[in-house]
Amino acid sequence: MAFRDPNKPVGVYGTMRVFVNDVLADKYQLVELLGAGGMGYVFRAEHLLLHVPVAVKVLYSSQGGDTEHERRFQREARASMLLNHPNIVRVLDFGYHAESAFLVMEYVPGVALDDWVNQRGGIPPLEDVSRVMQQLLSALDAAHTNGIVHRDIKPANILIMAEAGALPTAKVVDFGLAHVEDKEDEGPTLTLRDVIAGTPAYMSPEQCRSLAVGPSADLYAAGCVLTTLLQGSPPFKAESPMDLMAKQMFLPPEPLNRPPDAEPIPPSLERLRLDLLSKHVHGRPESAAVAEELLRQAFAETVRDRVPLRRRDFATRGSMFPTADPGSGTLPKPGSGSMISVSVVVLRSHPDGWNDANRVGISAQNVSVVSISDSIETRPRGDILVVDAGDDIDWALDMVRARGETPVIVCVSRLDSADLNRLIEAGASEVLRYPISPDMLARRIRRVGSRRKQS
Repeated sequence: MAFRDPNKPVGVYGTMRVFVNDVLADKYQLVELLGAGGMGYVFRAEHLLLHVPVAVKVLYSSQGGDTEHERRFQREARASMLLNHPNIVRVLDFGYHAESAFLVMEYVPGVALDDWVNQRGGIPPLEDVSRVMQQLLSALDAAHTNGIVHRDIKPANILIMAEAGALPTAKVVDFGLAHVEDKEDEGPTLTLRDVIAGTPAYMSPEQCRSLAVGPSADLYAAGCVLTTLLQGSPPFKAESPMDLMAKQMFLPPEPLNRPPDAEPIPPSLERLRLDLLSKHVHGRPESAAVAEELLRQAFAETVRDRVPLRRRDFATRGSMFPTADPGSGTLPKPGSGSMISVSVVVLRSHPDGWNDANRVGISAQNVSVVSISDSIETRPRGDILVVDAGDDIDWALDMVRARGETPVIVCVSRLDSADLNRLIEAGASEVLRYPISPDMLARRIRRVGSRRKQS
């Protein structure tokens, strides 16, 4: 970014002038212009009494007196002050200077995530990806727990501190677009329908549609950030913002395009990435805490179970939830390969659970399906048992424990880290959360079958 001459005014509008070297509130001296965000300029400053560096954001003078922008600015200050988390930049003070609002934040001597990736000259190692993503999801969990949805998670709003030889530390900044459940703000809502706010390359489908968004929108953005870390670019590119938003709403994400010499990706990490990028809110992890636990489990996989995910590993691009088959490294084409027989037991019907479309879809991929009763005593009649348990985790656990040597794939409508651990400990081969799609289920069946042959 090309900065202005530090000896000249920064942003002159009417009677409003902000200079480097100005002193705000008799204690914060502006030292250097660091950049500009969606709502104001950001300066490095010094606290004249404590002699410590701070960052100061000054509302654009052109927006001074604009009630809505000032409310947004105050909301950013309140949102950040509510959060005391090591991976969120803290707001320390708020005030006015020359009729323009400003807020004071801790100074973070780091760079934005996208600049950090570019400075490395290539995608970061998986160890760094794991650390940054765990910190991001932990920060989002803290925000969501306090009723705050960031709504603009992107690399530019994630600062990375990385000293030589040290592991990177991520800090989330800029809650200017945040939705806050704030009882002190009695004005009209700032989250309006038909008003698009955010950054298209990292916006959720519901955000692109100008719908009211919740914490799951931040998780979708986290999936976009994870994709950027793994391949160097977000899931979608387009010539215009509108084309980009159309892709976010309607197109499935493509397989990762990692360099040929990159570290192999744990299959469950790719599953998590695609779950985060689900077009449907209920297809994403239940919370940031659940996503963080799934991420930790993914990176805990052994090197033996890791497979590279590159374009040549995939026979088709049709699935919204592609995953690699660790046995062959490729996906089966419909009508080819050996037949796998599957028994399906359904506790209760659900529109997002097992249905006729699933039966037809997986049958087209050389999977023979037989339905069986939901009795614990009923013996499976296939190589693999698919259990559609709805929200009854205990029933699913009983079915898994009663199956003996038969591999079991469990489909559930809800899933947190505790339930996931219980199902895995009971012996479930795969756990899948609604919605169930034929392609996704067929790939899980193929993967379980491949593991069974190798064992």
